[in-house]
Amino acid sequence: MFCAIVAGRAPASIVYRDRTTLAFMDVNPVRPGHVLVIPAAHRAQIWDLGEAESAAVYRRLPALASALKAAVAADAVTIFSLNGRAAGQTVFHLHFHLVPV
Repeated sequence: MFCAIVAGRAPASIVYRDRTTLAFMDVNPVRPGHVLVIPAAHRAQIWDLGEAESAAVYRRLPALASALKAAVAADAVTIFSLNGRAAGQTVFHLHFHLVPV
């Protein structure tokens, strides 16, 4: 599903895109403003990312969280990722949740 969004074959409200990272609005938000941040290349879990790819994705998180916080006038932003079925992962393309609080 997320690979189709990256390829432009599935609709999404994209809030950020570069060569390595894509951020878009969650279609089933926990709260209004819930954003997902993914690597553009398909990687199922965090341990599937290479060092440079990981650095590129992580480098975007502070600015995206700050922009989200300002956009919805949140007091804080929770950032989390579920990795592996036992952790509750149901979509097997690595993604970080940015949830305004």
